[in-house]
Amino acid sequence: MRSIAEKYSMTPGVGIVVYDPATLITTSLASTAIGTGLSAATTILGGNAAAKAGRYTAAQLNQNAAAARAAGQRRMFDTQLRSRFLQSTATARAAGSGVNAGIGSPAADVGQIARRGSYQAAMDLWTGENTATGLENEAAGAIYTGNVQQASSWLSAAGTIAGGAGSILAQGARFAYPQPPPTYINMGMDQTGLGRESWRDIPPPPRYGFGYGY
Repeated sequence: MRSIAEKYSMTPGVGIVVYDPATLITTSLASTAIGTGLSAATTILGGNAAAKAGRYTAAQLNQNAAAARAAGQRRMFDTQLRSRFLQSTATARAAGSGVNAGIGSPAADVGQIARRGSYQAAMDLWTGENTATGLENEAAGAIYTGNVQQASSWLSAAGTIAGGAGSILAQGARFAYPQPPPTYINMGMDQTGLGRESWRDIPPPPRYGFGYGY
């Protein structure tokens, strides 16, 4: 009588339970199922992490977009302030020189300063808005990419599970319907005359009465 330890040992010829065909096939099927489940779970976790990373990146980009928009508005206000200051300076200098600042060249200079200031202020505002729009589009792209990767992970996990199920069924079929080993016959000397013997594979006998290989 073998002890429990001997029956479950890994020593060939001793561990009759470990090396029993039913135990081996059961262990193989269980290992395949566990590996398939772990692989599918890892794939899904990777997709979820990608989606989460996309949302985090989008949040940061949206914050940067708000900051860019605010910076553009701030530059616009500064440009308008400088423009008004230059207009006041030009008017004061003309008046200090005894010239009517409302007509002639002084008035033209003030008008040109005002127009240039308005244009530059509009450009500052547009630059901030354009930068913010680009960041917002990038944020939307990050979210979309994360969602696509998450959806792909679910499809990939489903494929892994399907492949694992097919492998388990194939292993079970090989155990349930074992194939007989091939039989070889000696065909004598080969045609080269070098003394090597030639062997030919004989197919297994018919199983269902339809001929060899069926």
